[in-house]
Amino acid sequence: GILPTPQQVLATATATAARPGAPGAELQGMRAGVLLALVSCGMLPAAWALRRTTARGLTAFLRPRTPSRDGPSSKMDPASNAPHRDSRAARGPGEAHMILRQLFGAARDPKGIDYSKLTAFAAQAARWAEDGVVPTETPEGHHVAIAAGGCFWGDELMFMRLPGVVSTCVGYTAGTSERPTYNEVCSGDGHAEAVMICYDPNVVSYGEILQAYFARVDPTTLNRQGRDVGIQYRSGLYPNTEAQMKVALETIIEEQKKYNKPIVTEVKKATVFWPAEAYHQQYLARGGRFGRPQDARKGATEPIRCYG
Repeated sequence: GILPTPQQVLATATATAARPGAPGAELQGMRAGVLLALVSCGMLPAAWALRRTTARGLTAFLRPRTPSRDGPSSKMDPASNAPHRDSRAARGPGEAHMILRQLFGAARDPKGIDYSKLTAFAAQAARWAEDGVVPTETPEGHHVAIAAGGCFWGDELMFMRLPGVVSTCVGYTAGTSERPTYNEVCSGDGHAEAVMICYDPNVVSYGEILQAYFARVDPTTLNRQGRDVGIQYRSGLYPNTEAQMKVALETIIEEQKKYNKPIVTEVKKATVFWPAEAYHQQYLARGGRFGRPQDARKGATEPIRCYG
C-alpha cells in the first residue's frame, strides 16, 4: 500500500489525542517520539516540534524500559531539543529512527560535521583532526591538553575560568570513527565527550589543570558523571607528551589517596580529537538551554549550571 507521509502521521496522532477519552501518557509519548524523530531526520524544525510536544509526552517516551534507580539523564541536545541520555536504559530517537525507516524508508543521515561553521580555536582543532594531527603546541607556542569528564558543557566552562587557559574546544576523542557526530557518540560509538584545552605554561601548569579537573570530576564512577550515564561520559586523561603522561599518572596516584573506591579514570596517549558541532562550543557561556549566559571570566566561582 501507499505509505503515509510524515504530515499524515502527525495529523493522525493529533486527531487521536484530541478525542475524548483518548489514552493520555502513552499516546502523548508516541507522538513525542514521532516528532523527535522527524526533527532528527531534518523533516521538521525543532522549535515547531517542541511547541507541539508536551512534558508528559516526553516523560512517557523516555521512561526506562526497566526500573532504574538513577533514571534518565536530563541533558538536552540543543540542536534538536531531544533529551541526551543513556540509550541503553530509555527509549530514544534511535528507536524512533527505526520506526521511521519502516514507515518512510531510510531516513536522511548526514555524515560528519560541517567544520566550516567552526570558528577560532575550534576551527584550528578541526584542521588538526582532518590532517590526523595530535597537537602538543599551538603555532603561538601554547600547550595543548585533552580531558574528558562527563558532559563537556560544564567541563569547558570550568576550564575557561582557569587563569592561564587561552582557548577551549569541546569534541570527541578516544574512539575509532572519523568525524563522529553528536548522535553517533550518544549511540555509544566509543568516543568520549572531551575538552581540548590551549594553555600558557608560563601561567598555569598541566598539573594545575588536573587539580581543577579532579576538583570537578568524580573519578570513581565508571561511564558516568552525575545523572549522565554512558560510555561517552567516562572520565579520561589523554596526554600528548611524555611529560604530560608522567604528571597524569602521578596525579592519579595522589588522587587515589582521597577515595576508598578505586579511581577508574582512563589514562591513554592522546589520539585525534574531533571537534563537536558549532552549537556545542562555549554552550553555557553563550546562554545554554535557557538563554542565561554563565560567567566565564577568569577566577569566576559562580556554581556551574550543567544544563544551562
